[in-house]
Amino acid sequence: MFGDFDDTERCPAHNSEAEVALGFASGKAALQSGRRSVPSLVMAGRDFAAVVRKRERIELATRHGS
Repeated sequence: MFGDFDDTERCPAHNSEAEVALGFASGKAALQSGRRSVPSLVMAGRDFAAVVRKRERIELATRHGS
């Protein structure tokens, strides 16, 4: 999201937080619109949750040196 001239990420934690906020805002907008596919929204939510869980496992493993 935000980076240096060579696309090196400067603030990974802030960028991740911004991406999650954007995802929630997009989801909220999708739910408030008159046109939505509930199965599609459920699938997207599951995909999002899976990515968050995977990243959390990687982060914990990195912190603990595993």
